[in-house]
Formats: sequence, C-alpha cells, structure tokens
Amino acid sequence: MPHYLSRFLLLEALLFSFFSIVCVYCDNFYVAPLGSDENQGTLENPWRSIEYSINQLKAGDTLFLREGVYSESIRIYEGGEENNRIIIRNYQDEKPLIEGSSVDAANGLVINTGHLELAGLEISNWECGIWAESSYDIQITNCTVHDVSYGIGFSDGTHNFTLRDCYLHHFDLYGFDASPSGGSDCYDGTIINCTAIHGRDPEQNVDGFALGHGDQHGFRFINCITIDVADGFDISADQTTLIGCWADRCYTAGYKIWGDEVTLMNCISSDGSVSNLELDWSGTPKTVSVINCDMINAATFNIWVENPKDTLILYNSIIAGGKNIGIAFESGLNDGYIGDYNLFQNGDKARMIVISYEQEFSLNDINSDNWSSKTSQDTHTIITENSNNLFQDVENKNFIPTETSPTIDKGGGEYQAPFDYDGLARPNGEGIDIGAYEYYNNRQNTRILPITEMPINSHSNTDNNQTEESSTGSLTFMIIIFAALVIITIIIIARRH
Repeated sequence: MPHYLSRFLLLEALLFSFFSIVCVYCDNFYVAPLGSDENQGTLENPWRSIEYSINQLKAGDTLFLREGVYSESIRIYEGGEENNRIIIRNYQDEKPLIEGSSVDAANGLVINTGHLELAGLEISNWECGIWAESSYDIQITNCTVHDVSYGIGFSDGTHNFTLRDCYLHHFDLYGFDASPSGGSDCYDGTIINCTAIHGRDPEQNVDGFALGHGDQHGFRFINCITIDVADGFDISADQTTLIGCWADRCYTAGYKIWGDEVTLMNCISSDGSVSNLELDWSGTPKTVSVINCDMINAATFNIWVENPKDTLILYNSIIAGGKNIGIAFESGLNDGYIGDYNLFQNGDKARMIVISYEQEFSLNDINSDNWSSKTSQDTHTIITENSNNLFQDVENKNFIPTETSPTIDKGGGEYQAPFDYDGLARPNGEGIDIGAYEYYNNRQNTRILPITEMPINSHSNTDNNQTEESSTGSLTFMIIIFAALVIITIIIIARRH
C-alpha cells in the first residue's frame, strides 16, 4: 500500500474511533478519605484507599472519588476492555486531591495498562504527577497537576492516548512529555485544550510540552497554551500537527522543532526571550510547515533555521516585532525555504532576513523584490514598517486584526488554514487574512491567555451533566479539527505526487 494512502486511512481510523460509542454497561463505586476498605464501596459506605478500590474494578466500572485529600501513591496495572474503559473520576463537582508531601514515593499515579480514563483529579507535590508506561487507550480529562518535578509523562511505547482540558503548572522539567525513556517509541497521541505554565526553576531547560527523540510519530496538539518555560513546544516526533496553539514568554524557544513533517497551523508565539520558532538540526533533513501563524516580538530571532538541509514552508503568516533579526538562516540557504503571502515587519528594518550572518535583506529589499529575485519566493508577501495598525491590542496580546490591518484579504496560495485561531471560518472576505486570526466585524477575543497565577484546581469542577454539555459543544469544533488534518494530508500528498 502506498505510504500516503496508509496515512489517509489512519485519519479515517481516527475519525471512526473518535465517534465510536463506548459501552455504557458499568457499576459505580465510591471512595472517600473517611471511608473504610472493609465497606462495600457504595455512596453511603465508600472505600478508603484509591488503589484498593481500583483493584476491585472490572471493565466498564466507574470509581468516583469524593472530596478530600488522599495521601497515597497509586499504581494502576489492570484496565478495562476495548470500548469499555475503567473510569476513575471526581464525584459531581467535588475536588479530590492526591497529595504526596507526606508519602515516601516518587509518583502520584503510575499507569501500566490500557483502556483507562481519569477525570477531574488534582495531583500535587510528587516527583512526577502521572507516569504511564507501556500503556494504550488512555484518556485523561480535566485534571490539574502542580508543584511537581515532572507533570504528566508517557513512556515506553504508550500510544493511542488523549489529554483534554488538563492544567499543568509549577513544574521543574516538563508539564507534559512523551518519550521512549529507554524503551519503545510512543505514538498516536492527542493533546487538546491543555495548559502548561510556570517552570519553577529558570536555570532548568524546562519544557511546557515535549515529544522526545526516537521514531515517535503521529501526535496532535490542539488549542494548547504554554507560558513561562524554556521551550514551549519541544517537538522531536515526526508527523506532528499543532493547531491553534500559543507559546508566550518562553525563555529559549516558543516552538523548538526537531521532527519531520511537522505542521503549525493558526499557532502563535509571542515575546520569546531568544526565538519564537526554531528549526533545530537533528542530523536528518526535515520539513516544517507554518501556515497562518503569528510569530511576534522575539528578542533575538522570530524564526531561526539552523541547517540549510531543512525545509521551512512559510505561508500566510505574520512575522513581526522582532527586536533583532526577523528570520535567520544560520548556516546558509539552499532550496530549503518555500514561502509566500506573508506579512513581514521587524524592529530592525535592515535585518528582516539574514543568511549566515553575512547577507542581510531589509524590509525595503523584500518590498523591491530583491529577496524574491534571489529565492523565487514571497512574490505576494507584503511588508509594513509600523506594526501599530496590525493588531487590536499588542500590549495585551490581542492579535486580532484591526479593521484597517494590511493583513485583511491578502492571504492565498497553496497552504491555507480553513478556519482561524478561534475556529471561525475562512475566508470572511475576498480572500483569507494573513495570520492566526480572520477579521470579523465587532468580533471579540474569545480565547485569551490565562492569568499568571493560576488558581488551584480551577478546571476540575465538572459533574456528569457539565461533561455531557461540554462534549456536545466541542463535537462540532472537533469535526473542524479533523477536517483540517485531512486537508493537511491531502496537501502533503499533492506536493509529493
């Protein structure tokens, strides 16, 4: 079977699995800090220990955690069955806390099984909040992990997992990571609406979201945010797509890309202390596509490409506000750049694009076609010397276009996002707008960055009714997301054949 056809069939399989109906037959059991393991595990007579309770479950059962503090490290070695997961979650809007400050163990939860769902839990004061190894069909929803060295770590072949609506904050080395860790490669993971903020130690190379080296592949980040870490998204896995993600105030790179066939669509990086986007050399040539993205206000490079053997595809994106260099091709430029329909602006007008720190192309060079005559790229790219009219409120990081923004209706070409950062349809005029947002009259910024100090357990107040309502609301958006993944695959097929 041709490799491009197998990828398309993989997307069909994802759609099928996403819309599959899970078996509803199950028993409900309960655990509470003041319960007893000699009880029957009912609402009126709950068990006491979470791990004891889990060991009593069978496929399809749900264990509800009542509010309170659970000072125990939990190991989960038995899961459910296909389409019949074991579910471990909070009871209604209660807030169970799995807390490790007084426990002689490294990990809050250790998972080594399949067909498992966790929801509505708060986990704090461990070396690692959640650690999964050799696991599969794992879904973690609405969980908060904080004050840990490592947030959520997946390792040794863990695959077919989903993280949704999780908040990870105040960690030392990563919020989320999937890596071989000496074992098999992880693959096929989806991370949706998750936030990773605040590396506790600025001396550490802390990651918000990371995918480790190896032959890992097939990941999707959708609507994820990371703030105040070294590397926001450190991506070494191949065939990874990031849609509607945001990296802010990262002190090394907002997006550090090592893997091949990585696509950023409607993504934003702002105020990177060094760079907003890095293509780091992994020893093997790769292609990174950046479509309708905003790279704004980096201190050194808005985009940095280490090796000319890598290919950067840059379409319909805003590269603006750089304090030093807009785009740097560190070691030269062969045929490794494909770009058009962008908007370029830079604080240092003379250094919009720099090649090997020897050739410099100014904004005027781009406007007068000196750049396009050298590269045959960016023939429709526009410039602006002043970024004040680009966005509604740069200071407060509202990057929605103003009604007079030069980005409006100026997009086009082969690589276009079918919707914008907020999920609104493109185009809304004669052509799509350049950048992550599409201009709509009187639109409001509906997705804003979280507050600097996040309240504890701010997203674990979810009862069954709330979950059902939110899942209905997110269904339409997920259809759009998967449609975008299909479009990306078709684009890749068209380019290669």
